[in-house]
Amino acid sequence: MVKHGRVVVLLHGLCGSSLDLRGFARRIRQRGFHVVMPTLTGYGAPETELSLGFARPDYHRWIAEVTAEIDDLAEMHTDVYLSGVGLGATMALAVAAERPTKLEALALISTILIVDGWNVSRWRWLLPLAYYTPLGHFYRIRATAPFGIKNPRMRAWIAAMVERGTPASGEAVSIPTAYLLQADRLIRHAIDSLGRVRTPTLMIHAREDDVASIANVHFVRRQIGTDQFREVIVENSYSMITLDNDCDYAASRTVGFFNAIAKRNNESLGVNAQLGAQLGFSLLNAAGGQAL
Repeated sequence: MVKHGRVVVLLHGLCGSSLDLRGFARRIRQRGFHVVMPTLTGYGAPETELSLGFARPDYHRWIAEVTAEIDDLAEMHTDVYLSGVGLGATMALAVAAERPTKLEALALISTILIVDGWNVSRWRWLLPLAYYTPLGHFYRIRATAPFGIKNPRMRAWIAAMVERGTPASGEAVSIPTAYLLQADRLIRHAIDSLGRVRTPTLMIHAREDDVASIANVHFVRRQIGTDQFREVIVENSYSMITLDNDCDYAASRTVGFFNAIAKRNNESLGVNAQLGAQLGFSLLNAAGGQAL
């Protein structure tokens, strides 16, 4: 079967949508990649999923659906890359641990493993009370300023949408407790899986990330199972880099990393082919020129 070119799978954040990644995806496509943004059951904004038929969030199912997508794309494309934003980056780590031979590289943007950003509520430690009590059926975390956005114009537009109770650019107006519980479980799963991630990895993170500080980058660097690890710290965005000032820069660095990995892999294939030819020639000489 003839395979198509290179494809990038993009995963948005929890209770978001592909709209969060629209500009980022366009920049990736313009640089010659196919882009796939899967819709995962029980992962997107609840307001949107009502029209699709509500399904309870389940992090095991999220991982399984992305893994199945990777398997299908690997049959049709020469190279498959995986990128995620926020909890989508966390999920990408979990998926990479399951499919070490199917992925060429990872690009993780605003990865959430340690929730310690400067805009995280000091009452977050009380969330388990909502997880496991009747309170959890009613409690939601509402989006608050600055909405992960440093750019004043974009932040004002999102604030107006949130004020109206309308999902803005795919960003959730609020996140139900059931989703937060599964997010915490996914984070623990991804942390436990880090040592099994052998895929070359790029991390892009904002120095002023309001949800997860750059301690997340340092943690992944120490624990991940690959020595092909690169990090980029951006200075002009908050956590929603793909909607913020550094979107174009993040896309450029992502494509640059993917191209560098592809070039290295091709060079390795060339060297191996050359060594194979030399070995065959040596064996032929050793046999006195007779066909083996």
